[in-house]
Amino acid sequence: GSSVEYALAAASPTGTQTDKGIFFTTDFGQTWAAKTTYEYANNMTAVAMYKSTLPTVDITYAGTADGKLYKGSWKSTHLTLVQSFPATDTIRAIRIDMINPSGPTYNLYVVTDRAVYKSVDNGVTFPVATNGMLDSRAYSFTLSSVNPSYLFAGTRQFIFKSANAGADWSQPDHGFTISQGVYSVSASGNGLDRKSTHLNASHSSV
Repeated sequence: GSSVEYALAAASPTGTQTDKGIFFTTDFGQTWAAKTTYEYANNMTAVAMYKSTLPTVDITYAGTADGKLYKGSWKSTHLTLVQSFPATDTIRAIRIDMINPSGPTYNLYVVTDRAVYKSVDNGVTFPVATNGMLDSRAYSFTLSSVNPSYLFAGTRQFIFKSANAGADWSQPDHGFTISQGVYSVSASGNGLDRKSTHLNASHSSV
């Protein structure tokens, strides 16, 4: 399976020259180094990686503030542009749902501040997956590690849940009022675990 020894992170495109781009760690997060060979690194806003040794799988995706999706590998010194979403759309989150590492075959979710997209063909095509969303301007996204068919998306006004891998969305009865954008969501099992908004950085259990 994937090893937590390796990790990638995308820094804010509005930061200083020393804290922009993609950073990587090979020691469980103790130290981080910049992948400075990416000529477009200063524009990165989201990153996702799947790395496995048995079987060998090495996939990295990165998204930008102007809607571009790139693909490469852990050791890539150059990423390839594979999809251009509208230039006004910032890619907020990317998630890889590995179906069969031996293929590999996987679903790929790309979340922008305008819509949620889902690819079922290893990132070749990206249909919109927002059926049932009253507001698809998404800021955050996660899927359950227990059942990846359970998805959660945080938008400017709502939290939405899908129990069928994004075919349909509904609002869960989460027990709190959202007055601002939901900038992060995480899932524990099949339930929504925590949320945070740009009003404060604290987490509220629900």
